[in-house]
Amino acid sequence: MKPEIDKRIPGMTGKDPTWKRQDDILQDLMENYPIPTLSRKDIYTYYAGWMTCLFFPSVPTIANLISAVFHRLLQHPEIIEELINEQNEVFGDPHYSNRGGGGCFTIESARKLVKLDSVCRESFRTNKEFTASDRTNVGSESVILSNGVIIPPGQDVLLNLWINHQDNNLQKDTIGSYEKFEPYRHLETNHSVTKSGDDFLLFGIGKHVCPARWFTMHVVKTIISLLLRDYNIKSAEDSFTNLSNNFTGKVIIEKKKIQ
Repeated sequence: MKPEIDKRIPGMTGKDPTWKRQDDILQDLMENYPIPTLSRKDIYTYYAGWMTCLFFPSVPTIANLISAVFHRLLQHPEIIEELINEQNEVFGDPHYSNRGGGGCFTIESARKLVKLDSVCRESFRTNKEFTASDRTNVGSESVILSNGVIIPPGQDVLLNLWINHQDNNLQKDTIGSYEKFEPYRHLETNHSVTKSGDDFLLFGIGKHVCPARWFTMHVVKTIISLLLRDYNIKSAEDSFTNLSNNFTGKVIIEKKKIQ
């Protein structure tokens, strides 16, 4: 982070008239959370610590999301070739000019991977058998829901993601049973994986919806795409079972030969 911080300090102090403010997390931290006067840390260590604290909690979340998608791909291996073909269409060269490839996955290019986006949303929709998005009535009066349920002051509330994601009255499309995994259910529905609502609660809802969901899905899509491009991934067994969404099975991962 040192060279990036060194570029910004002259601009922020008015010593570099050509500097253009960056609209990102680091800039917000440098402007709103300056290093304390009594701190024994240098400025680089201080902001590196901030960034570590911000990004570290996302590691298990991203890992779980990637695992959920690969569980479905292993159950439906025919999808893998379609997703690779989509990559080739988006990026042109199947090898992306070189085998590094990471630089191709910009936010704009990730948005073009619409089949992968649908597969991700559907994987998450059918893979959440738990309550989440906890809320508390912090008001002084009870809240009465439309079905008559009363939430008194101080009461905690958990949302049942599975019920919401299977409710025919909440889901907006008409493709098959909502209990069934349909990889391209969300194509051309204007329901991207980052679009939250009553029908999709993975990232929460309302004013407390996850502000990092776009960043999260960019990372998820990039990692999945690179793995599919560079490795042959398949189940080592006749079937990759799913018992109450607890996936079990052995997986074979082989590096693809560069042609």
